[in-house]
Order: sequence, then structure tokens, then C-alpha cells
Amino acid sequence: MTVWVRSEARLGRHPKMLALADLLWDAMVPAAVAECATIGLLHRLWWWAAEFAEDGDLSDYSDSQIARGVGWHGDPAALIEALRTTGFLDHDGRLHDWDEYQGVAVRERESARERMRRRRSQVERSEDDAADAEAVVFGDRSAHVRRTFAERSPNVRRTFASTKRYDTKLRGSVNDRPVDNSGQPPPKRPTCPQDGAELVVDLDSGGEYCPVCGERAAPEPARAPGRAEA
Repeated sequence: MTVWVRSEARLGRHPKMLALADLLWDAMVPAAVAECATIGLLHRLWWWAAEFAEDGDLSDYSDSQIARGVGWHGDPAALIEALRTTGFLDHDGRLHDWDEYQGVAVRERESARERMRRRRSQVERSEDDAADAEAVVFGDRSAHVRRTFAERSPNVRRTFASTKRYDTKLRGSVNDRPVDNSGQPPPKRPTCPQDGAELVVDLDSGGEYCPVCGERAAPEPARAPGRAEA
């Protein structure tokens, strides 16, 4: 934030400034140099106060702190006494007529701070509202996902059960085959006379063949109709 102070053109010839120049320099330097140096010192004093004592009250600072703040390398007590004598500093430690000259700048800085505080507060509220809205949307989507999953789950289970039954039927599962409760071992499948491998059924022709050598089994002889086996 820019800090500025009010400076009047008449300061360059003001009697108070000329008196301060005489007290500070005491003819050690040419009058023109002393006057320029005094004008610069006053401005540094006001700049320093605008940053570190906005209300113009310097009573919380020691003479040496003020002297270093304005760049005065002489006796700090002599500087403060000269400022009081010429009326630039009141005896209670306040800069003379500070509110009249600098009050506008102080109020503008305070207004700017308040605007920044309100702006930050608005940004924080906007971010919080956005986060809440995102949480609501996420919550709705999550509930929709759970609801959709719950609605689809029975269909998935039914489809899975139907697929399992079809797969079981297609594979000829043991559970779908007739159960032999006689206690006798099931009849053995025919085997290949060459390598002894169990013959498998060719689904296209209905015949049987050896999966090892590929030899097809001879078809069983046809039975005469009406004749029972011996």
C-alpha cells in the first residue's frame, strides 16, 4: 500500500522551517544548504511517522529512535528540542496539526484496509460456498451411484444365475445328470485299442474318436428290430 504525506509549497520559505534550520545547523553550512537539509529532514520525519505512528503520536519512541528514523546523525536530544521549540512537535510528543495535514491519508489507508478485509472475507465465503456445493453434488452423485447399484444388483444377480444355469446345462454339469443311487460304479467309456485313451464324442457326426491318435471307432452293428438281447 502506497504511503504518502501532504507537503505544502510554502514550507520552503516558512518562518518555522527557517528557524529550525538555524537551530540545527547554527551557521555550520551555507544557509541554502541548511534550508534544503531541513526540508528533507522534515519530510523524512513525516514519512517515518506515516508508517510507524499513523496518529502522529511519537511519545512511544525515544529520542534516539526518532533521530535514526529521520537520518539525523547529531545529538538526538538537540533534534527533539529544536522540533519542539519551532512548533513542529508538541510537548506531549505529537506532531503539530498532524490530523489536519495527514488525517485524510490516514482515513484513506484505513478505508483501504477495510475494503481489503471485506474482499478477503467475500473470497473466503465464496470458497466455502463452493466447497459446500461440491460436497452436496458429490453427496448426490454418491447416493445416485449407491441407488443405481442397488437397483442393478438384483438384475446382475438374476443374469448371473441364468448364465450359470445355462453354462451348467451347456457343460453337462454333474448336478443336472441323473443320479445313480444303486451304488454301482458308472460304466466305463470305450477306449482306443491302439493307445488305450478314452474315446470322446464328435458333436458334428455323433461318432466317437480317439483324441490321441485320431482314429475313429467303428460304429456299433445295427440290431434287428423286435429281437431282444440274449
